Amino acid sequence: GKLICIMGVMLMMVTPAFAGVTVREKTGSYGKEIILANKFISASFFPEWGGRMGKLVDLKTGVDVVFWDYPPDHPKGGGGMGGALDDRGGWDRKYKYTVIEKTPQEAAIVLESAAPNYAGIIYKKILRLKENRPLLEVEYHYINTGQKDTGGYNLMIRNFFRPSGGPPDWKNE
Repeated sequence: GKLICIMGVMLMMVTPAFAGVTVREKTGSYGKEIILANKFISASFFPEWGGRMGKLVDLKTGVDVVFWDYPPDHPKGGGGMGGALDDRGGWDRKYKYTVIEKTPQEAAIVLESAAPNYAGIIYKKILRLKENRPLLEVEYHYINTGQKDTGGYNLMIRNFFRPSGGPPDWKNE
């Protein structure tokens, strides 16, 4: 069976200087980073960290509304403990990614778990960004290859958004 969940993440802002939609890849301290961007937002995804979104930046203000990780000098730093669109398939589970559309008007990528989890679930996310919309479209597909009961956290999505963009008060943890 397949369960599809569609959700959107939207930020309202004034138009910065560039137009079109871009998809690019870079490598950083968390491995591969796939970046979808238009004139409103830039969204970064980490295929090697559960296909989670690690950044969602308002390009007008520069504010990143996703909490991804603690600072490097924090005892919990470097673990990638936050993020958004964490489908609970394993925060460090490897995902494959494919660009399925790339034009100046629209770009879309697929992030899919490389193997089923212990219950036989394959997680697939389709992420789409259009040129003139401050909206990231997110479509989920849950594919049950084992036909086992999917109790627990198998079909749950976890997000760590910080609308102000500021870091938490690390002293009060």
